[in-house]
Amino acid sequence: MPDYKDLTSRKAVLATMARYDEMGGQAFLDAYGYGEASLYLAHHAGRTYDSKAIVGVAYGVQYPDHGPLVAGSFSGGKGHAAGHLARLGFEVAGVTLPEEHWTLDEVEPIVARFFAMFAQQDAAGYSQSEHLKLAAGEVPSRKISAISRKISNINAILLEMDLPPLGRFGNSPNAQTLLRAVVHDWITNHEEIFGAVRPGTAGHDASRRTAPPEGQALETVRGKRRAVRVDFDAVDARNRLLGRAGEAWALAQLKQELIDAGRADLAARTVWVSDVLGDGLGYDIASFTVDGSPIQVEVKTTNGGRAASFLVSANEVRTSVEAAESFVLMRIYDFAGEPRYYNLAGSLEKTCRLRPASYLAAPA
Repeated sequence: MPDYKDLTSRKAVLATMARYDEMGGQAFLDAYGYGEASLYLAHHAGRTYDSKAIVGVAYGVQYPDHGPLVAGSFSGGKGHAAGHLARLGFEVAGVTLPEEHWTLDEVEPIVARFFAMFAQQDAAGYSQSEHLKLAAGEVPSRKISAISRKISNINAILLEMDLPPLGRFGNSPNAQTLLRAVVHDWITNHEEIFGAVRPGTAGHDASRRTAPPEGQALETVRGKRRAVRVDFDAVDARNRLLGRAGEAWALAQLKQELIDAGRADLAARTVWVSDVLGDGLGYDIASFTVDGSPIQVEVKTTNGGRAASFLVSANEVRTSVEAAESFVLMRIYDFAGEPRYYNLAGSLEKTCRLRPASYLAAPA
C-alpha cells in the first residue's frame, strides 16, 4: 500500500517544487488533482507551496512506477503529510519540531563524514577517533556520543538497502526521517562509493558453514524496503555489486575447503563460470566435492540474517531440477559483518518453498 511516509528523498521534493514553480501553483494543483491549502504551507527559497500536494507529487518522482499519490488517499495535516515534509527538513507553517530534532545543517555534515570514514576505513592510517573529532568540529552543537549514535543510525539505513555498513560501529534502527533522506540522496550522487563491496571479515574456513534455517514464512522474512530514486537502476546495481562480491567470497571459500581437505588439485580446477562465461547457465561456480564429484554452485548473498529470503530465477530453478544430484545453492548471509553460509543441495523445488515474484508479460 503506497504511503506518504515512504517519501525519503529531499531531491524528489525539490524537483517537485521546481515543477510547481514552472507550471504555476494553480496549474500544478489542477494537473494533479489537489485543492488549494489554507493551512500548512511550505516555504522554501522565498516561495510558498501547498505542502500536501508537494508530498503527493514528490512521491511519484521518487517512485515513478507508481506515480503521484491521489489526494484523497492520505491526509495533509501536521500529524501527517505536512509533518512529514517538515521532518524531511523543510519549513512548514504551523509545524514545529522538537528542539532535540537534528537540523539539515547538522545532518548533512555527519552524512558526509560518515562516507568519508566509509571510503577510508581500509586505508593505512585510518583513525576512527580522528574522524569523530573532525565531526565534532563540523557539528559543534552535538556531543561525540550523539554523533556516534547518528553514525549507527546510518549503518541501519544501509543494511535496509542491502548495502555494507561502516565497520566498528553498531546499527541502531529508528533513524530520523531527515537522516534517512539525506543518506538516500547522498548515495544517488555518489553511487561509486559502493563500487567495491567487500565482506567485513577476511579469511575463509569451514566454521563459517551453518545449518539452513528452519521454515519461516516468506511474507515475514524481509522488512519493508524503502526505495532510493537514483540515476541508474539502483536495486539492480546494488544487487550486482553485492552478488559479485559474494560470488568472489564463495569461490575463495570453496577452494580453501578443498585445499584443507587435501584436494588442491580440485581447488585448481574450480571455476567462477558466471565471471568467465557470463550469466545464463543457472549456476555461478563449477566445483567439486572432496571425492571428486562435480557440483554446480549457485551463490545468493545478503547483508541480512540467516532467515532472509532470496530471489531465484526460473532458469536457476530449472537447472536445479535438471542437475539435482550435483546442484548446490550456497546462501551467504551477514556478508558485511562476519560472513557465514549454509548449503541447500538438490532441486530448489524440494529444498525451498517457492512463490512467484515476477511475471513475463505482453499486451493481450
